[in-house]
Amino acid sequence: MGGRLPGFSEAPLVSSHPIGIRGLVFEQHRVTAEQMAAAPRVNTCLDLHVGGPQAVEVRAAADEAWHKGAASTGSLTVTPAGAPYNVRWEGQRDLLLFAIDLETCRQYLPERLPRGELRVRAVINGDDPQLFHMARAFQAEAEAGCPTGSLYADSLAAAFVASFLDRYVEQGEDEGSGLTAERLRRVQRHVQEHLEEDLSVAALAALVHTSPFHFSRQFKQSTGQSPHQYVLQRRLDKARRLLESPGLSIAEVAYATGFPSQAHFTKVFGKAFGATPKAWRTRYGGR
Repeated sequence: MGGRLPGFSEAPLVSSHPIGIRGLVFEQHRVTAEQMAAAPRVNTCLDLHVGGPQAVEVRAAADEAWHKGAASTGSLTVTPAGAPYNVRWEGQRDLLLFAIDLETCRQYLPERLPRGELRVRAVINGDDPQLFHMARAFQAEAEAGCPTGSLYADSLAAAFVASFLDRYVEQGEDEGSGLTAERLRRVQRHVQEHLEEDLSVAALAALVHTSPFHFSRQFKQSTGQSPHQYVLQRRLDKARRLLESPGLSIAEVAYATGFPSQAHFTKVFGKAFGATPKAWRTRYGGR
């Protein structure tokens, strides 16, 4: 993957071309909506708004109606290869543009891109502060003429691509694969740290940037349990430990482990362990 991004007649304000990064091309352009719409997308494209607040219109798909919106510094759009561009505006916008060749990236990030069909999640005028921060680092390095050489630029590129893949690329539906180890750890850590909260499947899926349907399937593939079963087991395990130590009433244990009431907690706990919370506490040393 090399050369200029197609569809832009004027030279970029800043670019990664002097560095020659595998699988990634970066350019900064001041562009019109017409230029962006007409530019061919041979590879997955990501753009980040680096100007001030600007009115835009967005649509969910090419056959959907346009709706008013607003772009601010860092607003992000991800467009899969070959897909139409679904943002428009009056005048020009300053954008950081990234074209990512997933097949080339697969060669040096095989753990992030296992074999099989890949699906890029489209994002329209979204927000991703971490990726924007990394893009700004790219911009600063390119503007400075890459004084630290290609090694630092390659490190930036690898970190940027890995972060992008983790957020916006997933296996195709027919793969039947589970969550990556990193994504599974992220979900498990979040569950353990927020057991007292309402842990919906949608909220957990959002942690790994996928749909609730795909998340549920992948999570069960990885753990052998549905998200609901897993969360319930973690809640019961924590409740059991709290009951075995003095300090909290049974009602407080219920609320500390995410159960909506003591009555519901007592029913679920009894079904799981064959004893009420009070009987368990009496039997195993709590007060």
